[in-house]
Amino acid sequence: MSLFARFSVKPLLYVIAAQLLVIAGMGLALHLKQADVDVANAASESAIATRDAIATERDAWKSDAARALLANEDYQDITKLLQAELKTCQGEARVMGEKNRKAVAAARAEAADADRTLKQFTSKFYTESRKPTCARALQAMEASCPALSDY
Repeated sequence: MSLFARFSVKPLLYVIAAQLLVIAGMGLALHLKQADVDVANAASESAIATRDAIATERDAWKSDAARALLANEDYQDITKLLQAELKTCQGEARVMGEKNRKAVAAARAEAADADRTLKQFTSKFYTESRKPTCARALQAMEASCPALSDY
């Protein structure tokens, strides 16, 4: 081999071999980076799926919250209506209670009056039935109508 070939070709071959090694190393690094990219893409897709699932769940919760708010408004309306009815019924109960108290007081007064009248009649009957003319009249009445005896 010539001196020129020895100093130019061999070093060029070494440089080419070194470049091939560098290219092979870069290819390997590129392959490893591609694997990292694939993992990152898979993680990204998983994150997107999780995000979509969470968004769906959030929308479901919003829908549930909206229904709960509507139900709460209905409950408040019904509660107001029932409170108004309760006040009306309580007023009617007070009026009826007052009427009942007055009726009971009147009935008691009538019962007391009837008791007084009965006592007066009984006392008068007892006193008068002991008098001879009244006693004969009662005996004559019993004789003519035995159903009236024992009174």
